[in-house]
Amino acid sequence: MAEAGETAGQSEFLYWFKICLVFVITIHLFFSIYKLDEYSLFVLWLSEIQRKIRAAFHVFDHKADNTVDVREVSTIIYSLGCFPTKADIHRFVDEVEEDNMGYVHLDKFLPVMTKVIMENKFPPIPEEHLRQAFEVLDKDRRGYMEPQELAKYMKSEGEAFSQEETNEMLTALVDEKKNLICYKELINQLTIDPDT
Repeated sequence: MAEAGETAGQSEFLYWFKICLVFVITIHLFFSIYKLDEYSLFVLWLSEIQRKIRAAFHVFDHKADNTVDVREVSTIIYSLGCFPTKADIHRFVDEVEEDNMGYVHLDKFLPVMTKVIMENKFPPIPEEHLRQAFEVLDKDRRGYMEPQELAKYMKSEGEAFSQEETNEMLTALVDEKKNLICYKELINQLTIDPDT
C-alpha cells in the first residue's frame, strides 16, 4: 500500500529498491566472510609451512642458537621435500648466509625458504615416489627401517655418502623415541602439498 503522498509507482520503486539494497548488503557480507575465510586458510597454510621449516631447521641447530652450519642447508631443504639443483643451493646459500661466516640464521632462512615453498621453486618429489623408494629398501614392507639398514645402503649403493653425510641424514630421519625410520610417518610430515 502506498503511504500518504506516495504514488503507486514510487511505492513499487521503494519496494524494489529495498529488495536490491538487502541483496547488495547480503552479497557484500557474503564476500567479506568468504575473503576472511580464504585469508584465514592462507594464514593457517602459511603457519604450517613455517612450522615445518622451523622443525627441520632446529634438527640441525646443534647449539640451540637459531643458527645452522651452511653445509646443512641443502639437507634441510631436502628434508622439506624440495629438490633444488646444486646451482639452486648455491644461490640460496648466497642469499641466506651471514656475511660469508659459514652459518645461516633462522631469521634469514625462514622467509626465503617460505617463499621457495610457496612459489614451488624447487618442486618436490611426489609423495608416491618417496614411498616407493623406501619400499624398495624395506623388502619386508614393515613401514619402517632400522637406521643401520639405511646407513648400509647409503654407503654401499650408488654414489656413496660420507660418514658425516650419513650421520646428518640419520639425525634428520630417525624417530628418537622408536630409534627407527618410520618412513610413512616421515613422508607425511615432510611432504608439503603445493596445491593446498
